[in-house]
Amino acid sequence: MWLREQDQLEAARTTEARVIINGEPYKRLEQKSSCLYQGLWGAHVVEEPLYWREDVRNGPTIHPLNMVIGIVDGSLLPDLALAAGGLAAVQTTREVEATLERLGFRPPSRSTLKNRLDGLFDDMATTARELEQTVRAEEELDFELGSISCGLDRFSARMRETLPEGPKRAAKLAARSECQ
Repeated sequence: MWLREQDQLEAARTTEARVIINGEPYKRLEQKSSCLYQGLWGAHVVEEPLYWREDVRNGPTIHPLNMVIGIVDGSLLPDLALAAGGLAAVQTTREVEATLERLGFRPPSRSTLKNRLDGLFDDMATTARELEQTVRAEEELDFELGSISCGLDRFSARMRETLPEGPKRAAKLAARSECQ
């Protein structure tokens, strides 16, 4: 299985002199370069030229294989990211590592899983915030917002409220002094 993953990575790499990525031209650099990828069946080292963005001084460099395969957070192959990410939603990284090993896979170290999955979850949270802002910008409310109700834990702060005059006022003041 490891060999199959390695063969897929080798088949997807390019050695073209020039590539277009997201509409931008990149040219191959002459220096040797390799990447370490983590898959369900272990680590893979793939030799692939580094590409530099044309016509940009000190422009960005990339490995096209990252785009072709869909590498997640710098080094996780999509199958591992899917399996580990799903498990991490309900388990700790120690449990994720143990579960993958019990299932017969060869996951990376727990710290690698944690670092990469934290990056994945940060990206997901950022995307969710961006989508929320986009949706809220178009949302029209047909009422005037008056209050927000939410549950709070035992460390919550009491709200300051204006007390009415009369017999209810004395009862509320007595209740306040009992809590303090």
